[in-house]
Amino acid sequence: MVLDKNKKIFNFAYEYLKNICKENNIDNLSQYLEITEKKYKSLNDISEQFISSLQNKSMSPKVINFKKNKSKLMLILKDFNPQNILKEYKSSEELYNVFLHNFDIKNSQSPKNLWLGYSKSIISLSKFLSAFKNKKDFENFVKIFEYNLYTRAALPMLLEKEIYGLGFALACDALKELGYLQYAKPDIHLKDVFYKLGLVENKEDFSTYKSILNMAETVSKTPYYVDKIFWLICSGNFYLNDLTIKSDRDKFIENCKKWILK
Repeated sequence: MVLDKNKKIFNFAYEYLKNICKENNIDNLSQYLEITEKKYKSLNDISEQFISSLQNKSMSPKVINFKKNKSKLMLILKDFNPQNILKEYKSSEELYNVFLHNFDIKNSQSPKNLWLGYSKSIISLSKFLSAFKNKKDFENFVKIFEYNLYTRAALPMLLEKEIYGLGFALACDALKELGYLQYAKPDIHLKDVFYKLGLVENKEDFSTYKSILNMAETVSKTPYYVDKIFWLICSGNFYLNDLTIKSDRDKFIENCKKWILK
């Protein structure tokens, strides 16, 4: 019964997304859903992706705006090289002071300042990544966790503990955006959709993460593939086309429920 429901919801979502693409003249949907190779060439690239993912929570994207400030951040953070970051900044406070001189930071004395938290995250990330010799060393580390659903989940749990402010969902985000297709991010969109469609009993990250992976296995797709379908529907962010369309998550859920009852 659960397998049939997974298939039915997935098939509806896929056709729903195809219709959105058709209505908006988007003819390259497969580019969003399928990746044939890892999206990094060095440990610096891995560091960059984690630093980008670290700001993907609450108000941080608007405040830190990694995409807009990437060139300045790259200069401050030594091309995102973990070891060079640690050589340059002995503490998160030192890094934060540099941020204060380079960006217009409001409420700089607040212990909850987002840039201060970002500084702490970057330093702890750099300490973690400095333990790896190169990208191959990091890849071998990830492979250790590939045995099954539960061991794969152990990796983002470990990263959550090692890297300040990362969290389970952001760890999954970084891994999938690096090209590890066995990971999916249980973000606010997917948690809401999977809960309201009765695929999970609560909106906890791990529950949604497991449900995404179970759906992926049922329909013989990667978790990344499943993740992107629901995320594109709910966010309307077709970034490869430089296009953002108006989305209606509740309307999709309502239509999907009607489809399930047929």
